[in-house]
Amino acid sequence: MKLTMFLNCTFLMICYCCNAQNMDSVMAESEKTTFPEHWIGSYQGELNIYDTDSIKMQVQMGLDIKKLTDSTYTWIISYLMPEKKDIRNYELQIVDADEGFYKIDEKNGIILGANYFSGTLISRFGVNQSLLDILYIKKGEDIHFQVITGPKTGLKQEIPENESLEIFGFEVANYQNAVLQKKTLSN
Repeated sequence: MKLTMFLNCTFLMICYCCNAQNMDSVMAESEKTTFPEHWIGSYQGELNIYDTDSIKMQVQMGLDIKKLTDSTYTWIISYLMPEKKDIRNYELQIVDADEGFYKIDEKNGIILGANYFSGTLISRFGVNQSLLDILYIKKGEDIHFQVITGPKTGLKQEIPENESLEIFGFEVANYQNAVLQKKTLSN
């Protein structure tokens, strides 16, 4: 019974959010037609890698986006650490902009899917036994970058006997974020 009430409340919240999102549909439609064009530029910031209750490590990070063709953009991610520089020369490919489907080509045979939702590009993929969610969120002139990782396998949750749902909990093992600010000629 409590689970049913919880699910009903969750459903109502989703409906409310969808209605609120519909009120912004003109802006969302405009943003959809300008992604990734509207994101072109060079961005820099500090990537925070978190431990349970503190920042475990900080790394300088960059993201460079440039148009190569009508359907391909550079998506160069750089990590600048004291002991080394890690440059990832990826490309963002438009698959179906109307549906929000994109690919990130790592240029090494690995091509990851990505989905665009009103100002947010999300890529979800697995590496060995880990599941990763990578989010790029455009806020004004900045891009907020987030990484959430954890095990691919979930723990089945106990539910009342009269419920027919299967619910799984997934551990979050690592969280990272950065606010990447758009570089201008003066910075």
